Amino acid sequence: APMWSDVVRFGPMWYRLGPMWLLDGPVLDQYCNTRILKSYRSVVGLPYRSADSVSVSNTEKPKMSDYSKFANDDFDAADWINAGFSGFEEHGKTREAHATTLVTKLQLFIQEVNQSLEELCHLSVSNLPRVLRDIDVIKQETDFLDKQLRSVSGDIEQVECSTNKTMSHLVHLDSYKTRIETALQTLREADNWTVLTADTDRVMQTHDARLILEQLVAMEASLRALRGFPEYDERETKLDSLKDRLEALVSPRLVDAINRRQTDRAAELVAVFKGMNRTEQVYIYYYRAKRASFQKEWHRLVSERGIGDASLTDFLQTVLCASLAAEARWCDEVIGPATPIILELLSRTLSGLEPPVSAVVESFLTEESFAIDGLISAKSIILNFLQEVYFVLGNSYDPSFSSSFDFIRQVWSPLFPYLSTYSDLESDYITRRCRDMSWNIAGKDIPDIRDILTKNCCVIFDILEESLNHCVLFTDCLAAPGFVETIRSSFSNFMVQLEAFLAEIVTVATDDANYWEYFGLSVNFIEVCGSMLSKLNSLESNIFERFITTLSKYINTDKQTKSLYDHFNYLESQDEEKFEYLCKFYRELETDVEVSRPLEVYINRLNNSAHQLSFDLLFAPIKRLLEPIQSMDVWSGTESDGGLEIPSYGKVPQEYITLIGSLLMSLPQQLEPYMLEGNPDLSLAVRLGRLPYPEEGGSLEDSLALHWLSSVSRATMHTMGQAVLLIPRLTNHGAGQLAVDLQYLLNVVESLGLTPLSTLLHIVTLATVNADEFVDVAMRIPARISQSMRSMRNI
Repeated sequence: APMWSDVVRFGPMWYRLGPMWLLDGPVLDQYCNTRILKSYRSVVGLPYRSADSVSVSNTEKPKMSDYSKFANDDFDAADWINAGFSGFEEHGKTREAHATTLVTKLQLFIQEVNQSLEELCHLSVSNLPRVLRDIDVIKQETDFLDKQLRSVSGDIEQVECSTNKTMSHLVHLDSYKTRIETALQTLREADNWTVLTADTDRVMQTHDARLILEQLVAMEASLRALRGFPEYDERETKLDSLKDRLEALVSPRLVDAINRRQTDRAAELVAVFKGMNRTEQVYIYYYRAKRASFQKEWHRLVSERGIGDASLTDFLQTVLCASLAAEARWCDEVIGPATPIILELLSRTLSGLEPPVSAVVESFLTEESFAIDGLISAKSIILNFLQEVYFVLGNSYDPSFSSSFDFIRQVWSPLFPYLSTYSDLESDYITRRCRDMSWNIAGKDIPDIRDILTKNCCVIFDILEESLNHCVLFTDCLAAPGFVETIRSSFSNFMVQLEAFLAEIVTVATDDANYWEYFGLSVNFIEVCGSMLSKLNSLESNIFERFITTLSKYINTDKQTKSLYDHFNYLESQDEEKFEYLCKFYRELETDVEVSRPLEVYINRLNNSAHQLSFDLLFAPIKRLLEPIQSMDVWSGTESDGGLEIPSYGKVPQEYITLIGSLLMSLPQQLEPYMLEGNPDLSLAVRLGRLPYPEEGGSLEDSLALHWLSSVSRATMHTMGQAVLLIPRLTNHGAGQLAVDLQYLLNVVESLGLTPLSTLLHIVTLATVNADEFVDVAMRIPARISQSMRSMRNI
């Protein structure tokens, strides 16, 4: 049942009883007395005895009303009253008695709440004087503390004023003492310099490097104390000359120790140089000694094997790389950190070789059939060498050393001139490969011409794929923009040759009576165009994939040491502007820029030319039959049988039109062998190609042969209509014959499943109409046709 918290008054105080139930009759009295008694004992400090309580069992607690609902914002009196009256019959009470009980309880509750508020107000008012007294006491203590703080602050200011002069005097005394001590130390060092200088010749004559170094170190310490004196520069020059004498004495011993690999002796001599602050000189002597031995080995290899890839590979692998590990350990023990020293040694060795590495690279160009192949071989040797160097030294690499970049740049330097002119090298490669293609068709039959066409079109894409491999292997796609321009230019030149080849075929085909074989060749041309488009799409996908994968290693990546050895960005180090252009090209490539779009234009143009050739070959015999139409005598003559005009139903189509109909009817059967279904290359080229007189809304879903049949039929009807409109005079007999010929042609076209041309339908209508009805019929026909027919029939 819902519970509520009540405030019960006991004597002069109010107490909160917590959850309780509203009980009826004696049970309520017992329960309240027990709670009040327990609360009172806890206030006055008396222990509560359970014997004093009045127990109320769970079975004695009826369902209570919830008085806490009066505090809710959404309190509804009707709902509360209905809840209070629910279940009152269980106690055997009437509705009126239960209502009286509830009203009595509410009145008592209101009275108790009012009394509680009154007592709480009295209690607050009685406590106010004490609170005000406490506030006054705190204010007095605060004022006293403020006075004490002001007093302490004044004392501190007085102390500072009285001690300021004393402290200033002490500072001056300390500065005087420091100056005196400095002057004394300077005098001592000057005297010590004089003593050491007088003893220099004797020490030098001992040739004891350690003893001489101690003498020079002491002199240098004395010289530092004399900085700023007039004799300082003179004495510094003398000290440097003494160091030069010591270096001249020690350097031959150091070089000998380096050549003999005497670790302990070399370490002692290196310590002498470090004591003179001439560590860089140790590096110089070390580089000279090792370069001399490496140069000797290089001369031996060149004299034995000549300048070429064998001598360069042996020198880099068996001479330099084989000694790297031992040299690195020796440098760590004797000189210092091995990595920058070894890399500088390799850089100086490679830059000072005679003959130089660039001469070896030039020999590669003459050894290979194509220069680009030799350069790829040279780059492969360089990459293998860099991998070996990194394997030995890479783990000890310190990013603060710039020698790693300088070394790699030096290794790559023989290739820089060729990398910068890669586009020219690749263009030369493609041009020479294309020059080997044969385009001569003189004395060749159709199968040979077809083989030349197919072979050359396959070869050009093999060449482009090889060029893509060159771009990846030699330049790591850093020359990608130049490569794209090169293949576009080279492919354009190839298409010019292919168009000239097609033009030569057109010349031969128009002079040859066997036009069906040349039509087959034109279809092969169209199929080759479709094949080139498919291969071009494949090439573009390959270019996109390889460019994106390779260039991502150079663009938007962290520059790490390992990447320098694997993928050196020569373009960024050589030409920042070109590298920025490459980054722009890469971003455009990521947005799916079509590299092959200009190449598709060339192929589509050739495809349209091949379609035109195929159409001309098919339409040529029909065209020859249509040429004499406008000058035929039948249009202006008359025929009679016994003086009577032959009716129109007695006329038959003339020979020329029946021949044209036979040619059109035989086209589907003759085209079928050339239009094999399931040929994706041919279907692609036919879909993209354009034939003359296309049918509006035509598609290739039915048959490829229908593509040509529709074009030839529409060309026949169009040419026939134009020729008829040029007839100078048309008699009634000629008009009837013309209507018969045209109707025959229209029947043939309809039998082929094609749509007749409206021009011919109008001509037939105007040729068969009587002169009296001509004007009315002509009003529904285009003016150009009606005017021409009116003039021909002299109406």
